[in-house]
Amino acid sequence: MEPELTPGVMAYRQYEVDLPDGNHGGIALTLDDLYDANDVARDMQRRGVKAYGTVYLADIADAPKHSVLWVLVDHMLGLSEHEDDLLTENIKRLVGRYLPDFLAELAPNVPCLAEELARQGFMDDPGVG
Repeated sequence: MEPELTPGVMAYRQYEVDLPDGNHGGIALTLDDLYDANDVARDMQRRGVKAYGTVYLADIADAPKHSVLWVLVDHMLGLSEHEDDLLTENIKRLVGRYLPDFLAELAPNVPCLAEELARQGFMDDPGVG
């Protein structure tokens, strides 16, 4: 899986996924720069998003056709959906397993993310001194 990354990507991780049907797939997650000079970042700022990035899925039967944005807003991690390409419960659970680990892995190296996650109660120990 080699997704075409958008401008402003600060971090990228890719994970191999063992699926319940015995097949293997992939999930890739990005953390994007909320203060980058691009249209998506400006839109996220206007909406009050605290952090955001992209979810890419590959070789997963019920995956959406398009990449999906994840957003951190006050006390909630959410996923965007295209009205013609809704996310299944299986996909939501899959992303829900990997996204928190991705954010926790990045937090010690991205102090503003760590502080926001801790402020919102997503992390007990933000790893920030």
